[in-house]
Amino acid sequence: MLHGSLRVIPIQAEDIRYISMNAGEAVAPAKILRDRQPVDKVLRLNMLSSRLAENSIMKKPGRLIPPVYLLLTLAASVTLHYTVPFAYLLQGVFPRVIGFALIVVGVATSAAGAAAFKKAGTAVRPFEPAAVLVRAGLYRYSRNPMYVGLLLVTIGAATVLGTASAFVPPVVFFFILRSQFVLPEEEFLHRAFGDAYSTYTQQVRRWL
Repeated sequence: MLHGSLRVIPIQAEDIRYISMNAGEAVAPAKILRDRQPVDKVLRLNMLSSRLAENSIMKKPGRLIPPVYLLLTLAASVTLHYTVPFAYLLQGVFPRVIGFALIVVGVATSAAGAAAFKKAGTAVRPFEPAAVLVRAGLYRYSRNPMYVGLLLVTIGAATVLGTASAFVPPVVFFFILRSQFVLPEEEFLHRAFGDAYSTYTQQVRRWL
């Protein structure tokens, strides 16, 4: 297929094997030309190298997705509340009402963030390439409303339980989200969208 003067050529399996054999070392264009010959293959290799580099950023975190960490966090809060219930900080009906309200708001926030991604036609699941940079809806106020929503759910549950020990897992959950998801995703989005994402980070906070 011809697009102006640029000929677009599909990536072949042999190119993937060639990239794999040279993984971890910088391959000079001259070497590629000497070993692989045609210039069009150099173009294919460059395209494949760029795509593999972007995908490697998104595959750094573990395989568990945020909802799984959410369930583990809730289970840990309940377990600590009943096994090590030190310092009853919140008691009575009012804290429980606040806690349940936070849970509802958290679920709604996370669901609205996911809905915005689906509406824009981009992947909701972490580690999958982003098709577009979403800046509509809640993303006008937070760059990570889905993660904010999950955090609100864990904080709400800890508020309902009322002990200091129940608040320990949500703190751990926050740092897991930050290190395993938010920061790697930001690195990927910087590579994918460049100045557009840099401008977005200056306009909208990471959390709230």
